[in-house]
Amino acid sequence: MSAGEAPNPVAPVRPGAMLLELVILPVADIDRAKAFYRDRVGFTADVDVAPADIEAVRAGLVARGVDVAPVVDRGGVLYAGFSDPDGNTWMLQHMPWRA
Repeated sequence: MSAGEAPNPVAPVRPGAMLLELVILPVADIDRAKAFYRDRVGFTADVDVAPADIEAVRAGLVARGVDVAPVVDRGGVLYAGFSDPDGNTWMLQHMPWRA
């Protein structure tokens, strides 16, 4: 750690430790659910973002030279996929009702 750098408040992860890092839960009221899990249960809210406009995100990637498949609607959930130069695939997902 360099001078003036704050210490990391998160404990290091032991090799071989199993972590539960992302759980998707259907909820009726996002603010109520966040307050319950964060304030009452004591979970840490590491990331909190609003869903992005998938068409705008896709257009931005295409403008930067990424070959992104067209957006497809699969039962109300929108997807668009692409691959990196090594063949790793990524899938953009947008659930419009969560915006």
